[in-house]
Amino acid sequence: MEKILRYAFELISFALNGTAVSEETKAALNQQTYERLFQVTNKYDLAHIVAEALDRNELYPTTDPAAAMFTKARRTAIYRYERMRYDCEQISQAFESAKIPYLPLKGMVLREYYKEPWFRTSCDIDVLVRETDLERAAELLKDKYGYTQATGKTLHDLSLYSISNGHLELHFRLIEIGAAEKAEEKILSEVWERSELVKGSEYRYSMTDEMFYFFHVLHMAKHFRSGGCGIRPFLDLWLLDRQTDRSTEKRLELLERGGLRTFAVAASELADAWLSGKELSDEQEQLQKFLLETGMYGNTERRVMIQQQKKGGARYVLGMIFLPYRQLKLKYPVLVKWPILYPFLTVWRWICAPFKRKRWRQHRAQLKLLSENSEKKQTTAELLKRLEL
Repeated sequence: MEKILRYAFELISFALNGTAVSEETKAALNQQTYERLFQVTNKYDLAHIVAEALDRNELYPTTDPAAAMFTKARRTAIYRYERMRYDCEQISQAFESAKIPYLPLKGMVLREYYKEPWFRTSCDIDVLVRETDLERAAELLKDKYGYTQATGKTLHDLSLYSISNGHLELHFRLIEIGAAEKAEEKILSEVWERSELVKGSEYRYSMTDEMFYFFHVLHMAKHFRSGGCGIRPFLDLWLLDRQTDRSTEKRLELLERGGLRTFAVAASELADAWLSGKELSDEQEQLQKFLLETGMYGNTERRVMIQQQKKGGARYVLGMIFLPYRQLKLKYPVLVKWPILYPFLTVWRWICAPFKRKRWRQHRAQLKLLSENSEKKQTTAELLKRLEL
C-alpha cells in the first residue's frame, strides 16, 4: 500500500502542480501496479486525476484492462462536472433575475483552484441563501427550471433535484445544528458579514479568504469527528495553502478563535508531505492510517469510538437512550414548534426502536464497542487529543 500511495500522490502532484514524475515511478508501472493504483485511487474518487497524469506522461496502459477503468473514471468526472456547471449557471441566472442574494459553497468554489475544474468532483451543489429567501428560491427553481423537492425542509437546508437529477442542497445554515462546537458555530453565524459581493454580479457573494479557509477546515473536522473525511479535502487544503493572495495571519487567527488551529496545521502538513514526497513523521503515519482505514466518508466504528472518547462511556449511553433535544428535533421537526413534546417523542422513539432492525443492530454494536479496550480505540483517543478535537 505504501508504494502505491507514493505513486498515486506523485501522479496527482504532477496533475495539480506540474511536478515531474520520477523515473522510479515510471518504471514501476506494470499490469499489477495499474490495477492496484486504480483500486486505491478510485476508492477515494481520485482515479480521474491519476488518469490525466498517466495520459500526459504517456504512461497510459493502452491494452491493460485498467486502461478502460481509468478512461471511464476520467470521462465520468468530466460528465459530472459539465452537468453540474450547467445546473450552476441556471441557479445563478435564476437568483440574479429574482434579486436573491446567494453564496456558493464547497466544491462549487473549490474547483476554481484546480488546474482543470473537473478534477474537483462533488456529489451535489451547495448554495447558501438567507432563511427569509429560502422558500422563494426553491419555488423559483421549481417553476422556472423544473426542479423537484424530494423531502421536507431540515433544520439547515432543503434538497432539490434538477431535471437531469443533479442534487442541490439549498442551505440557510452552513452546517447541521449540533455538528459544530460553540466557538465554531459563533464564527459560522457571521458568514454574511464575512462575505463580499462578487465583481460583475449583483447578488452572488463569496466568503473572505479567511472565512472560506475556516469553513473548509471545519467541514473536514466535522467529517473527521463522524469517523473520517477521506483524502480529497487534503488536496483542497494543499491548493488553498498555495494561493498567492491568501492572508495566513487572518486564517490562523480565525482558526485559533474557533479551536481548529492544531487540526488545520496537522492537516496542511500531511497534505504537503503527501504531495511533495516527504517522509511521514510517526504522527503523520498515524493520521494517514486513520484516514485510509475510514475511507471517503468515515465508518461507524470510528465514529462511535470518537464520540465515546469525547463524551465518556456513561454519558454516551445516556445520549443513546435520551437523545438530546437538538438531535431529536432533526428526527421529529414538530419539536421546533412544540418543544413540550420532547418527553412524549422520546418515549415514542423507545417504542419504535425494536421494530427498526438496522438501528437496533447499530445500537448493539455501539454498546459492544464500549466494553472493548482495543489498540484501535487507544490510538483513536491519542489522535483526537493530539489534534485537539
